[in-house]
Amino acid sequence: MFVGREIASALGPIERALAPHAPVILIYHRVVADSAEDIWGIAVGRDRFAEQIEALTRVRRVLPLGELAAAAAQGRRYDRPLAAVTFDDGYHDVFTAARPILERFDCPATVFVVTGLVDAPREFWWDELEFIFLETPRLPAELRTTFGRETVEWRFPEGVQSARTGPCHYLRRYFLGQPSEKVEAHLAALRDWAGLSRPARAKHRAMGSGELAQLNDGLIAVGAHTVTHPALPVLPPERQAQEIAASRKACEALTGRPVPHFAYPFGRYDRASRSACREAGFAQACATIPGPVRRWSDPFLLPRIAPGQADGEALARRLS
Repeated sequence: MFVGREIASALGPIERALAPHAPVILIYHRVVADSAEDIWGIAVGRDRFAEQIEALTRVRRVLPLGELAAAAAQGRRYDRPLAAVTFDDGYHDVFTAARPILERFDCPATVFVVTGLVDAPREFWWDELEFIFLETPRLPAELRTTFGRETVEWRFPEGVQSARTGPCHYLRRYFLGQPSEKVEAHLAALRDWAGLSRPARAKHRAMGSGELAQLNDGLIAVGAHTVTHPALPVLPPERQAQEIAASRKACEALTGRPVPHFAYPFGRYDRASRSACREAGFAQACATIPGPVRRWSDPFLLPRIAPGQADGEALARRLS
């Protein structure tokens, strides 16, 4: 991980204050009926999302991601400040819930897809963690497990839901630093411990190939987000290159179109990640560094801002 990423994160609010009319890229993940059920903080409610997109299109000119990046690099000016909209992961609710709202406001967007989850009868690993610890009615009384040199033990008194939240978040933090095969092994052990089969809840699934083929329609474009959604810096350079290049190839096969954009899973990257994106033929890659896009922004470290749960007027004030 670059030291520059931490510096850029700290400077993000200052940068926005000094350049309020610079282009911005918004990052979303999910658009759902009830965001109160979202323990990971990655969902926005359907009505709130509609407020945000209405406000965004009112105060900014929203362009496709590639056009915004080119305009920012060339210093081109428009009648309004520029914005782009992106979604990470490729949850199916981007197709079912976000797409109609984007169409209503003629708002282009890019959806970064984890290709290994397309048409797969399973969930993202963080959602599976949530299912095991928070959705399972009864768990064994205790869990004792070893992570590297550390052994941890949790107890789950019957009827005490609050005892489950801590282990769920602890394991998410631990899994973020592990390659996909280790995450899969830990999840398999947790399923055995809890006596569960692998979950595949409809509301947590990724988009299918049929939905992706319809999505890539000129208004909403498909971008790549690796095959298995690892935190790339935990992998050796050759594995990073495989994840990045294979995801682009799969996205192009699914859509029948060139896929010039990539987003780093969890916003994590290193020098090998950036080099692999260039070598795979991407034109731009998005990080999660907060701030506007400037003329000198690295096209393989494009910053993005998260609207969060801001209402439409609050977002309009922030961006106008």
